[in-house]
Amino acid sequence: MRKLFLVGLIAMCVGCATAAKQALYTATGPQGTCLVIMTESEAPLAKYDQAEVALFTSDLPGIIDSSLVCAVQVDMVSLLKESSTFMEIKAVPTYQQGAVAQPTVVIRGHIIDITSDKIPGQKLIGGGNHLIAAVELVDKSTGKVLAKANLRGVVKSVVEVGERYLAKGMAKAAEKLCQKLGRKKKE
Repeated sequence: MRKLFLVGLIAMCVGCATAAKQALYTATGPQGTCLVIMTESEAPLAKYDQAEVALFTSDLPGIIDSSLVCAVQVDMVSLLKESSTFMEIKAVPTYQQGAVAQPTVVIRGHIIDITSDKIPGQKLIGGGNHLIAAVELVDKSTGKVLAKANLRGVVKSVVEVGERYLAKGMAKAAEKLCQKLGRKKKE
């Protein structure tokens, strides 16, 4: 990590801003952003200590394969567990309304756009691949939609290529969304 930073710093001093940016993008890894579209209250997730992540869907067959959809779910569950955003979180195949002992929120989503090096004609020089999903956060017992948002996973590094990194960026976007909606990382 230090060597990468030093190479980036030297490249920046010499005048190669692109190399410096790429060193930074590689060091920081995939990124995620979220845009809240609708929410029922200021902190709708504050009372939810349990969560489920449903397998996302997509209408882009041949462009988005099942391995990417699965990676989004796995990485989301993993990052939200690691950051202790919820006391308990698990992956589920689909959202199913039902009685629960503890308030549980379900994160369900639909992948609506991708820019990837894998797609002919979309290879971007310098990275910049992204994956966008429309998500809903739903109360498991009532079926009430608590919030709607768009999540965007971004990979700008030319070193970290591949859809697996897009899934990691999407997971970071989900973590940011949960924090915006009232869940805080447990330190």
